[in-house]
Amino acid sequence: MPTTKTIKTPEEIQALLVANPGRVFVRWSRGPAMDRKQGQSRDYQSGGSHSGLSAVQIDEDWFGYTREHQPNEWYLRRRLREYGFLRMKDSKIRCWIMVGQIVGKDSDGYESIEITGECYRVADALLEE
Repeated sequence: MPTTKTIKTPEEIQALLVANPGRVFVRWSRGPAMDRKQGQSRDYQSGGSHSGLSAVQIDEDWFGYTREHQPNEWYLRRRLREYGFLRMKDSKIRCWIMVGQIVGKDSDGYESIEITGECYRVADALLEE
């Protein structure tokens, strides 16, 4: 079983963006092994399948800057936590950063992806205020 790497800082996410432009996503799930096995997300309202795994693309705007030109980590953390409510349904769901390729859109208008690269668990401390 591959070793799971953990993202602990915003700088690590920025480095992934530089190395993989347009291919870095956040996804709340039980993890990449199960995601690869399932291959698709399901729309909870309609029951239909998406063309891939529902994820939110991370871009440089997530690293907005304050008036003092310091990284605005509050906004990044807020965006990473956006689908954290899924953990209420299943305590095994965690926040992951995945390198992937867009294969469509899901019912929320976010990207559906195929995992094509590394996956990283997001440290709980990075998700906190």
